[in-house]
Amino acid sequence: PIPIDDIEFEYVRKAPNPSLPQVQRLSYFLKYLDNKNPTISNDAFGEFAAAKFEDVEQLAPELSREKIRDWLNDPDKSLDVRRGFYGVLLGLCGNDDDATYLERKIFAPIDPDKIRLEMGGLMGGYLLLRGPAGLRKIIEKKVEVLPTELSNDDHRINDLVALRMTLSFLWDYRQSQFTEETLRVAMRRFLKWPQFADQTIVDLARWKDWQPLDELIRAYGHDQWSSELAKEKIVAYALSCRKAAPTTPDVQLPVHAAKAQKFLDNLDPDFVQLVKNSMGGLLPVPKTAAQAAKSKSRDEIDD
Repeated sequence: PIPIDDIEFEYVRKAPNPSLPQVQRLSYFLKYLDNKNPTISNDAFGEFAAAKFEDVEQLAPELSREKIRDWLNDPDKSLDVRRGFYGVLLGLCGNDDDATYLERKIFAPIDPDKIRLEMGGLMGGYLLLRGPAGLRKIIEKKVEVLPTELSNDDHRINDLVALRMTLSFLWDYRQSQFTEETLRVAMRRFLKWPQFADQTIVDLARWKDWQPLDELIRAYGHDQWSSELAKEKIVAYALSCRKAAPTTPDVQLPVHAAKAQKFLDNLDPDFVQLVKNSMGGLLPVPKTAAQAAKSKSRDEIDD
């Protein structure tokens, strides 16, 4: 418990009952996101941090693009952790001018001494407004220009982390704007970087994208796929590929599933069984709205 003053008490007293629909509750807390009292504004933001994106999305008619632009322009450093979320909000209510505004922020020169925590949310908001054309531009300017090898201290890695997170966000929430293949092709690009390869394979398996199977089988045990953990990921990917195929005796296996099975049959059966017991397959992990605005690894595996 923390002590609160009369204004804070009124804020709590008037807050909607937790049993009410989440959208109704968020509508109340939306009014306090920019409250001058940090205890109140932080508490209001906490409600959004725990909310589902689908609920936040329904608030679009209540959002003010002008106010959100002011929040994004506010120089207060304490707001840095929120700017990504504000970028997503702008994507829900903004117009073409706001898309251009977000584009300038995304493609602004990178300060190597500054970690841009907001980049994932800015990309998400931008792509909600610009769609596939915006994604092509990000790929062209943020991905295609990079070499195959990136040092871990390369300041451009932060933007790649943000883009991976954004692609996952779009897959979960915006397939009405982006085709599955468009997002799969974009995600496959991350297999070439050791910093992202083992994380990317999780997303590709979750999306049932078996196109890279041949490439991964050839790479098994080499370069970034030489560690035990990396090899386990490829085995888990192959297991997921095989598991996604029909098992009825009178149904012929799809080509990719047959290749996965052949690959698994040629490995040490004890190792395959170990991976099967510990990982099973690479499955989806639910996200909150806050996670949709954070640059966070999706390297979560469930059995």
